[in-house]
Amino acid sequence: MEKRTPAQLAIFDFDGTLTLRDTTFGFVFYFAGTAKAIVSLLAILPYWILAGLGQLKMQTVKEKLFKIIFGGCSIFKVQKCGNSYGANEIPKILHPTVYSEMKKLQSQGFEILILSASCSVWLKSWCEKECLQLICSELEISNNCFTGKLKGQNCYGKEKLKRLYEVYEIDKINEVVAYGNHASDLHYMKLAREAYLVNGKKITAL
Repeated sequence: MEKRTPAQLAIFDFDGTLTLRDTTFGFVFYFAGTAKAIVSLLAILPYWILAGLGQLKMQTVKEKLFKIIFGGCSIFKVQKCGNSYGANEIPKILHPTVYSEMKKLQSQGFEILILSASCSVWLKSWCEKECLQLICSELEISNNCFTGKLKGQNCYGKEKLKRLYEVYEIDKINEVVAYGNHASDLHYMKLAREAYLVNGKKITAL
């Protein structure tokens, strides 16, 4: 596949950067309902604690949750719900300042890339509506059903940088701007001429 080389590229993390809340949890509740979502989150709590202590990969924790919520579910059923979430829920939780900056850059001719650990099931339709590129985690599919596992690696930390280089020829892009909200985003933010760290209402130029 030929790599993309837009003249200008703006890279945005999604959860906590372009949005005010985490969309993985948001979609889990939206798809499964409050009761099942809470029971499922309590079931994976021990794994979450181990991940917080650095004794378990976050991918393992996500797959434990996704297997309970999405394992064996029709891709068509989940995607229909994902499209609905993108249309009806994501607009409610967008960070107004960061979203405004994104649209401003887009109007100036920047290609906008969403680079996220969240999954395309609930991001893709919204990104398409906004005319954005998307690189993110993907759910594994078997026989038209989700297995509950991720396809490949969780798109987080260094994996974001790896995926970015797989799709873009960064060295040939004239101008790169980047937004993130976590130390794990610094891997790709270091490539940018301008980089901004988002912490709630506070946006800091790096």
